[in-house]
Amino acid sequence: MQRPLWPAAPAARTVLVLAALLVGACAHRPLPPQALAHPELSAIERAFAQTLERAYADPERRWHSGWAGNIWVNLAGDRDLGLCYDWQRLVYRGVLPTVRRVRWHANGIVINKGTAREHHAVVVFDPRNADQDRLLSDPGDNPAWVLDAWRRGRPDIYPLEEWVALSWFRLVPPRIIGVITDED
Repeated sequence: MQRPLWPAAPAARTVLVLAALLVGACAHRPLPPQALAHPELSAIERAFAQTLERAYADPERRWHSGWAGNIWVNLAGDRDLGLCYDWQRLVYRGVLPTVRRVRWHANGIVINKGTAREHHAVVVFDPRNADQDRLLSDPGDNPAWVLDAWRRGRPDIYPLEEWVALSWFRLVPPRIIGVITDED
């Protein structure tokens, strides 16, 4: 007897549909370093990568990423970090000197604020070519990039529009926010 391609059990169908949605949701990929069109953005990417290298080399902390990382961090001890706001603070502090040196701006960005799907990252842009007050309302005329290490634990950079599109459960629109650091 040949097995049907579509499982008969509703639970199995649900699992297959959810898996297909998850795969489809991953259509946006981070920009590879060679695709960064601006020399300033390339310098920021190098600072981003070095920040992650230093974090992973720190014997006092263990960094985790993604949803599995969230579970681990919430169940583990004080040495484990990797919630999205942990990554946001680390990345912001790590790239800020370079961002200032190249005369760009950096800030926090959050989507789904106040929900279980809340997600934080860092947004960078050239203030000579983009207006921070219009980054989210008019991203085509206000180019910006999101630095998001939480998803894969790597120095991933996304155009702002694509990063927003990654959150296919948009319950609360994205907002530009300040980043709270240990120095504050």
